[in-house]
Amino acid sequence: MGILRLLRCAPRTTSVIIWVAIAARPGSADPSNGSAGSAPVVRPNIIFFLTDDQRWDTLSLAALDYMPEDVMPSTRRELMNKGVVFTEAFVTSPLCCPARASLLSGGFYAHNTGVLWNHWPNGGATKFYDQQSLAKLLQAKGYRTALIGKYLVDYAAVDGHDEQGNYIPTRHYVPPGWSAWMGMWSMNYTQQTGGYRPLIGASTTLGPTVGLVIPSDVRLPNDISVLSEFLGDVEDRGFPHSMSEYLYGFLTQPGDFNHDGDRDLEDFTSFFSCLGGPGTAVSPACHSLDSDQDGDVDLEDFSALQYSFGNWPYITYFNREVALAFLRNDQIASQPFFLMISTKAPHHPAFPAPEDADLFAGFEYRARSWGEEDLSDKPMHIREYAGNDFSDYYDKGFPYAIGGRSPDDFFADQLRCLRAVDRMVGDIVAEVEGNEQLRDNTVFVFSSDNGELWGEHKSFSKAKAYEESIRVPLIIRGPGIVPGARQEMVAMNLDVPATILHLAGYSENEIAEGPLSEGRSLVPLLYDSGDIVWRDHLLFEMWRRIKPSLMPAWAAIRTTRWKYIKYDYYDGIKVAEQVFDLLLDPYELHSLHGSPEHEEIKQHLAALLDQERGLVLAGLVHPWNTVRDGTKGAEYRHDLIAEGGTGVITFTLFDSGDDLAGFPEGLELTSDGVITGTPTRTGLFQFDVKVQDSSVSPQHGGPQWYVVRLYLRIR
Repeated sequence: MGILRLLRCAPRTTSVIIWVAIAARPGSADPSNGSAGSAPVVRPNIIFFLTDDQRWDTLSLAALDYMPEDVMPSTRRELMNKGVVFTEAFVTSPLCCPARASLLSGGFYAHNTGVLWNHWPNGGATKFYDQQSLAKLLQAKGYRTALIGKYLVDYAAVDGHDEQGNYIPTRHYVPPGWSAWMGMWSMNYTQQTGGYRPLIGASTTLGPTVGLVIPSDVRLPNDISVLSEFLGDVEDRGFPHSMSEYLYGFLTQPGDFNHDGDRDLEDFTSFFSCLGGPGTAVSPACHSLDSDQDGDVDLEDFSALQYSFGNWPYITYFNREVALAFLRNDQIASQPFFLMISTKAPHHPAFPAPEDADLFAGFEYRARSWGEEDLSDKPMHIREYAGNDFSDYYDKGFPYAIGGRSPDDFFADQLRCLRAVDRMVGDIVAEVEGNEQLRDNTVFVFSSDNGELWGEHKSFSKAKAYEESIRVPLIIRGPGIVPGARQEMVAMNLDVPATILHLAGYSENEIAEGPLSEGRSLVPLLYDSGDIVWRDHLLFEMWRRIKPSLMPAWAAIRTTRWKYIKYDYYDGIKVAEQVFDLLLDPYELHSLHGSPEHEEIKQHLAALLDQERGLVLAGLVHPWNTVRDGTKGAEYRHDLIAEGGTGVITFTLFDSGDDLAGFPEGLELTSDGVITGTPTRTGLFQFDVKVQDSSVSPQHGGPQWYVVRLYLRIR
């Protein structure tokens, strides 16, 4: 039996994994804390901060010598020191869209949401079933719901029909369940300060509605009445008048034209006083407004100023102002609310706010398993990636970062981006604490959609099974929660929506048996509710994108001490796999998959994985999606292998809409996954295969299915 430890948040120089699963008693506290947590507030307001690609160690309790001190001081002061920090928090599918779909669905594994990757056909917003969602469940409990910021990848491609059957075109689709919506359907990766287009609207549990795109649905300055009508529509859709005031200022007053230190109606008027036309001389007072430098000030100049990136608020600040406007609604205390603020930061290209550009100067990351020299125990895709790119990125620039920065420059910029998020957190907490109707009944949750590798095992990015990719920060602060506590029972991203539903009034039985979520409520770990039985292992999964890459599908089981990873291809003549002893090897430097003395634990973990993982196409010859070569005129046979899933498994060719070489002539694909026949011509053939089971998802009600683009060479 293990005892749950709730300790004051104090810096530690080392990190020890303590994950006890049998029985734990929540509420045990350091005596200096006073009493343990009290009962939760009934149906509190909930504010959920979700960052993008934030490593857990940027908000670590430990004093990490490799991380700058106090990356997010306001978040530490207002959330970490006043709430519970989950030191063992993980995300089950560490990639933006699958992880966010798991959260938005109410807490389901990716294999049950069907969102396995960022883009169609294996994922993206177009594959997400939004008819059963966290937002709809909260609205059903009387909550006002709001989302501000990033939604799902490929959101701009979503269309549909409202409850009356009227068609909703792409870029105007507001998902059901949101009382107030400011979702970003465009976020330009090269201009984070202004390359975004939010969609404003609102919907109900009945169905999606049509939203309005800022600014392309409002043409300024030609017809100010259009703006007035637009802002009236905004208020009708659930945003308060303060939101209209902010948008009016943002849309109509793009610059401080009279240089008085603010943007107001006088600036707007001064611009129009400079309007002339072709051949009109530009007075010195108006010279700065001739943005296209054609010798006059006209509507083209206004358009350039209005839509130039520099005149848009920095994206994190825009999210902050929209959130503050929502919280300043006169009716905000009339019903409980759920506010989800989903940031772009610190996702690449990681352009920080201008005032943060010089923070953390000279930062270099060389910690944990960075630059691991001996990769002989790592699978082929890690070895090949490292050999091709790692050194060049440090010598010649990091293309992933955009702009020729080195990896270290990029990592520092990610930290700098978090400082703007930190200011947003501080401002929003201050707004709540300054409102006596909100301060004692509001819960704050802070987390990220996934972590990211910073050169560990000579690898970068996310979607990998290593600790740096799957670990995320998780903090919960609220009335009755012991301040400054550390929670070492393991949590996963599916638990966050389950916890929100529990706080909103759904019972644990309703959540589990509905099922409304596959996560477990963390409420018993936040408040003193007696002994509980907790999980003893976690499942992690990642699938391939349809386009070729060195990123294979994989699945993993992690316990307190052990991690087993299985990939979807053969490394030589054996399936690529890894086994790590996390107690003795926390940085995953030495895989034990070939050790005879660890064979028993490997087989035990592999059996768990086979029982729990989602459907995947496995047994590929090489990480580059290839199957066995054939010879023209010779009989050919290759058996495709499906793992995971339930019931009857079928294989079919899939039309993704891409221009491919097609399936080899003379061959056929049988429904049980056999490629057989006699090929009639040579070449390298590309084709897409869909594997599907006969399960019924508890989230969308359909089967699991997955598409892989395969390559078959006929010689």
